Amino acid sequence: MVTKLCIPLAILLAPPVAAQTKDITPGPKELRFHFEKEGVPNPHSFRLHWPDPTANIQAVDVLALDSDVIIQTFDLPQDKVKIIYQDLVKPTGEMRDRIIEADDFNFDGFPDFRIVAQWPYAPQPKKHLIWIFSPKNNAYEFSEDLSNLGAVMVSHRYQKLIVTEMTGSGGGEFIQRWYNVEKSGKPKLSAKMTQIYIDRSLGTFQREIRTRVSGVLQRICKIKFPAEGVPKRVYGSQKDCAPYMAKDTPATKK
Repeated sequence: MVTKLCIPLAILLAPPVAAQTKDITPGPKELRFHFEKEGVPNPHSFRLHWPDPTANIQAVDVLALDSDVIIQTFDLPQDKVKIIYQDLVKPTGEMRDRIIEADDFNFDGFPDFRIVAQWPYAPQPKKHLIWIFSPKNNAYEFSEDLSNLGAVMVSHRYQKLIVTEMTGSGGGEFIQRWYNVEKSGKPKLSAKMTQIYIDRSLGTFQREIRTRVSGVLQRICKIKFPAEGVPKRVYGSQKDCAPYMAKDTPATKK
């Protein structure tokens, strides 16, 4: 039996409600964030530490919401993260980018935490370090497996983590992978979509979708997209191919 993979929603991350910054003068620096989603506040705040504006980020404090009570502190691995305070924060105190996010990455109902591995991250692909909240231990625990996936997007509706790798042609060619997160916390590839150009002179590309069947990724659909006109189903049933007939990358759809 072939199980069709529905199109995942776009990323569903709550923005930070507040980020408190200080001007760039010598000495230790910190940024503090708290999050809320759909009006419900995260029970924790996060405080990021730098020993100096020119230094790499060192640690993150997990605080009880609206207090300075430290619940947990974890040191950031210096060989895996590079975020310099003066690169990230303007002299006005305004941040140039959002570097941390809170979301439920393993779909257990508890918000987790991630931070970008490097900023600025261009031209390298964006990567994150992810900590999963353990209700049993009442602590955030680093997930090597989820961090190794790269820049994941979260689909709460379909309980999937989505990773899109742009492979060329200004985003026209890509590989998109969908992962389930097992109870062990490890990701398991459930589907893969590959798009390549097959005739650059005509602007025609081809999309192939594979889903896991009996433990193996099997092709369920292949579609040809002309530069103009209607996409053509090359392989697969109309039912299986229907969710993928739009030119937009499915994971970017609202």
